[in-house]
Amino acid sequence: MAKGNIMLQIAVEQLLSPAVTHAPEIWAVAFDSLDGDRTTVREIATEKSHQFYGWTDEGHEFGELQFTANALTDLWLAFPDLRRPPAILHAPSHVPSPPIDGARLALLRVRDFGYGFDAPAKFVLGRRVGSHAYLDEELPL
Repeated sequence: MAKGNIMLQIAVEQLLSPAVTHAPEIWAVAFDSLDGDRTTVREIATEKSHQFYGWTDEGHEFGELQFTANALTDLWLAFPDLRRPPAILHAPSHVPSPPIDGARLALLRVRDFGYGFDAPAKFVLGRRVGSHAYLDEELPL
């Protein structure tokens, strides 16, 4: 029995205070099982916001720096036959995918790069990365 309309969503918040010299990469996943019927991906999207401020121990401030406003998001549709590679779709996409038959797992993955500076530089960081995917699962015609 097809599951109908499905939404997968991830939201990650990272706050680094007091000051640090390194911020790790963000890597998160959300998944849902599928019934193996016909799946169409309607949309995959990502949103990112961040605040960054840096300085050195010698009193030199480099203030706010702007980094990319994008994060990497993809949706993997996996099949029970291990010889069949997963279908991988990338964000942003607001156009429906071709129908995909037989997928049993939908996995939404979001990644954002890490930051690092050599001492004596330090920084404080706050960032939020959110991603979502809309899928429709229906019986094949």
